[in-house]
Amino acid sequence: NSSGNSNEYMSAAEIGEIGQNLYFAANAIGLGGVTTATIPPPMDRYVGLPEGEHGRIVFYLGHPAYSYDFIYRPMWFSLLPKIQTSSTSLTAAIVERKEAVTWDEIAMSKQLLVQMLWSSYGYSYLLDNTQDKYNILNITRHRTLPSACGMYPLCIYAVTETGTYRYYPNIVDTIYGLVNGWKSWPQITFLKKEITEDIRNDIAQVSEAYLATSPLIIIPVLDVEQTKQGG
Repeated sequence: NSSGNSNEYMSAAEIGEIGQNLYFAANAIGLGGVTTATIPPPMDRYVGLPEGEHGRIVFYLGHPAYSYDFIYRPMWFSLLPKIQTSSTSLTAAIVERKEAVTWDEIAMSKQLLVQMLWSSYGYSYLLDNTQDKYNILNITRHRTLPSACGMYPLCIYAVTETGTYRYYPNIVDTIYGLVNGWKSWPQITFLKKEITEDIRNDIAQVSEAYLATSPLIIIPVLDVEQTKQGG
């Protein structure tokens, strides 16, 4: 609703939180859901939205064709620090969540950096045997974020005081030209340094001033080629 708030970034953040709640609720009652796209402007008229209101996402909800069958299998090898799991419940994490624009630490540890990048787009520790549980080569791993049609078309960049890095959830995908790690092995995470100097101040000048001293800036970039299934 642009009359209530015209800030597109804030509305996108709000929608993201709503979408997460939809995923949690759907999973809890055995349904499946997926965010697939934004709504083209002409669709606002077809849907019958009032003047000043605009559709922003399409979320499908329904019964999965197959019952979920995920097996917990942590990745056994990584070029980065191992992911550490927490005993904090999801409920506690949501209730105690805090948002701020300041950070107590001067720099971010390598472990915490990897934790943040993994949670943004890393591979899940669960193997998906939903459709083909008897195929021993079926080692499909989804990411920590849902993706329409399982395409995962984003590239994740991390900007810190020491430089800018590209995060590879699985470098094997790149080496062999595979698509998003489907049935690829092994899963090897990797950070490639792209820029050696600190560019946080440059980012702050075109965004928010506090980013100049932020210990970590995560930048997702859309790779359009990864959205084209089957060429």
